[in-house]
Amino acid sequence: MRRRLAIVNLVLAVAVAGLGWQFRRNWRASEARRQQAIQQKVKPAPAPVAPLLPPVAGVNSAQYAGVAQKMLFSRDRNPNVVLDVAPPPPMPALPFSHGFVDFGGDPTVLLSEKPASSTKAYRPGDEIGDFKLVSVNREEIVLEWDGKQVRRTLAEIAARNARVERQVEAPQQAAAAAAPQPDAPAGTTKISSGDNQLGPGKEMAPGSEFHMCQPGDTTPAGTVVNGLRLVKNATPFGGFCRWEPVGKP
Repeated sequence: MRRRLAIVNLVLAVAVAGLGWQFRRNWRASEARRQQAIQQKVKPAPAPVAPLLPPVAGVNSAQYAGVAQKMLFSRDRNPNVVLDVAPPPPMPALPFSHGFVDFGGDPTVLLSEKPASSTKAYRPGDEIGDFKLVSVNREEIVLEWDGKQVRRTLAEIAARNARVERQVEAPQQAAAAAAPQPDAPAGTTKISSGDNQLGPGKEMAPGSEFHMCQPGDTTPAGTVVNGLRLVKNATPFGGFCRWEPVGKP
């Protein structure tokens, strides 16, 4: 019995020794692999190439206009400010020209501000109404208004004078012709009873068929009264008017 136990103990001792030897063998192998792994140098992989970022554009205030316009808490969020600019005043009517005088000195032009105004002589530098006379010659006149020069020919102004006079005289002549005086001789036309429409004055000479105009008479040219027609002419020395028989050239 003891012999068997000794054999079993021997077998167990051999088994334990074998297991210990196998364990030590495995441990040494594992340690060798660990040391090899520690001492082995690993070659690093190359770093990946990163693409370049697009350049950043500069700040432009116009890109944020929508933000400013939609800012509900700001009264001036609308950048489009509309300014009320008053239109420039219209140029007044040009003076009326009645002739040009040049005796070798400063040129002189006869002007009136309105058709019924008195005619005066003006030289360069003089003012008439809102205009200033800059220069004048036999063909044209240059006026200054509001810092601007207005250039017109004397022929253009004369044509305008005639046109305005016809526009003024036409309704007056029509009214005078439509209301003849009762029991008046043929060729007699009744004029309005205004204070400044006085009719023919005295004869220019005893027995003359031409009559003078009365002072302050503003009867329009072409009016016929008692067979006499009013004729007005502009001269270098002022206006001249007379009453002459109808039909005279």
